Amino acid sequence: MKPGRFTLVELLMVLAIIILLICLLLPSLGKAKEAAKMISCKNNLKQISTQLFVYSTEWNGWGPYIYWGTGQAYHTYSVRGYLFPYDSTKDVKTLICPSAQGALGNPTCPYRAGRVFSSVWTFSAYCIAFGIGDGEAVLPLGGFFGWTTYGTSTPDSALKVKCPKLTMLGTTVVIPYTTQYVESPSRQVMAGDISSTTDIITGYGISCPRSHKDGSNNVFMDGHTASARRNQYFHYIKFYDGNCKLYWE
Repeated sequence: MKPGRFTLVELLMVLAIIILLICLLLPSLGKAKEAAKMISCKNNLKQISTQLFVYSTEWNGWGPYIYWGTGQAYHTYSVRGYLFPYDSTKDVKTLICPSAQGALGNPTCPYRAGRVFSSVWTFSAYCIAFGIGDGEAVLPLGGFFGWTTYGTSTPDSALKVKCPKLTMLGTTVVIPYTTQYVESPSRQVMAGDISSTTDIITGYGISCPRSHKDGSNNVFMDGHTASARRNQYFHYIKFYDGNCKLYWE
């Protein structure tokens, strides 16, 4: 061997050390990448909440018209001009979670997040729980189509109801045949990641893995965002589909 050259054993040792370092660093890089996606997801939700507040100021405190079957299918004629430009037919980036999996994030899927489907549907990676309902309504309320509750919400219950109108926040709403408590602004979720306690989520036309493997993001009616891990889930808002809920601590 000439002086200054590595032996085969030395080269193998260097290679082994490099491989070991890569194995140690990859999980950290993966976590950093997911953390960045969580931040981007929260930013999407903040933008959605801002536009929903604009909507409510122009419609006397009411939220938009949402399909209560899943919550991630919005009636296009209700949200256009607010969540996206009125005449836009392009996919809406703020409705696409950067961690969206499967059909939800598939650019060729007709039910993909962000798709504006003519004047009928707009699909999203996020469920909205602020607004008025549709054909799944339990009963009419004050001149809007419906309020799907799927149970009774009280200050102490895990189940919470959607908020139709800003003036209902932090109050007990008494109407014929039902009494429902709507949480205070800091505790009432406005919108968030489609979530479930399983690894699979479902929505209008989709069944796919959760966007975030171990939790979800939400934006609340006071405008703040928060993340919750699956082992922290307690409160929830239910939609018709069993694997389509909003969960928080």
